[in-house]
Amino acid sequence: MGNKKPGKIGFKGVKMKVIFLILLLLNSGLNGLNADSKKGKKIMKKPYALSAEMTVENSSIYENAGLEYEFENKSEKNVKAFTIVFYVFDEEEGFLEDESGCVCLEVFCQLSAWDSIEDCISLDGFFSEVLEDACQLDYLYVSQITYADGSFWEDPSGRYAIYF
Repeated sequence: MGNKKPGKIGFKGVKMKVIFLILLLLNSGLNGLNADSKKGKKIMKKPYALSAEMTVENSSIYENAGLEYEFENKSEKNVKAFTIVFYVFDEEEGFLEDESGCVCLEVFCQLSAWDSIEDCISLDGFFSEVLEDACQLDYLYVSQITYADGSFWEDPSGRYAIYF
């Protein structure tokens, strides 16, 4: 105990491990490092492609408005479900319905690796008024993907959001 200088860590390699962990945490914040909950692996890229548009034309699926989307699974895993998040606003009055204008839709599907799905979802349950063409959709992203093997990928803050 008398040989060690105060303020020094006495274990070899601890300093490098701490630096590595700090760099890993910084990297996760910058690159969207997401956890695979089953195996503890990290996925470094966006495992999907998404395009969508809000439509107010007459349809058998909805009365007032719908979200037409295409979701492409860009991973080697089969998708069981995914959650789409977006904001709807009126150019004149701001966000619709509640203060945030945020809509979250969980889509259940059986989607193979590298496959895609196109669909339309009714937004009638989210809006009490008849929407007009002036309504817009913005900040669209997938917040979570659940895979058939029980693992998941998530982006809770919308790092990969699409702006319209």
